[in-house]
Amino acid sequence: MTKEKAFVDTTILTDVLLKPHVKGKIAKESLSKFKETELPVYAIKEFKAGPLNNFKWIHDKLAITGSFTDSLEALHRMSMTPKRYTTSTAIEALREAAVTLKGVTNQILVDKYGAKASPDATLCAIFRASIKTSIFKSWKARRSVTTNTAPGMTLRIEDDTKGRFFHLRCMSRNFEISIPPVFRKEFDATPPSVTQSLVVFDVDFFTQVQVQVGQLNIVEWIKQANNTVKRDAERFF
Repeated sequence: MTKEKAFVDTTILTDVLLKPHVKGKIAKESLSKFKETELPVYAIKEFKAGPLNNFKWIHDKLAITGSFTDSLEALHRMSMTPKRYTTSTAIEALREAAVTLKGVTNQILVDKYGAKASPDATLCAIFRASIKTSIFKSWKARRSVTTNTAPGMTLRIEDDTKGRFFHLRCMSRNFEISIPPVFRKEFDATPPSVTQSLVVFDVDFFTQVQVQVGQLNIVEWIKQANNTVKRDAERFF
């Protein structure tokens, strides 16, 4: 059964573009169930600032160090910081590259890098090349994931502990009214339809530091969200 419309967020966009082998297939299958899919512009901006930038981080480590081992050590150091999303996404970048490189043989590597090339340098080179390809291909295809790209505006406000991400976008909804057969003559046999235009104002909250589950006060966060919308919305508009 085909559904009418779906709005694609940053997670789905990332799965399709940067994680095509497992999560991407599931995401594509889910999107195929909808007649129309729409991608807000802010999702592209979040994709570039978050997952794509994290792929770039591990690529740059491989390029700078020239060593697969040293890059893994840098990744391990990163895992001991609050930047856990950078760590997890970088690991996924290496995993996706590993899947892509499954078909590479020793003979291919010898022909390209020579018999005297060290395993460490060779691994660094092939993983960096694979991740680089993923970065360029995903950015080029960013607007082809959905049938439409919704225009929008964003505002990001951060301090030392937390941040807010404001999204403003326009959207439209079409409604078709089902008329009982006995009344259809009144409408010339054509069911009436209504198009509704909306301006959607959305606010996301995030922390700049790692927070344990027990430290979260959901009620207080809702109150803060309400106060922030009232206070900071004027800065957005």
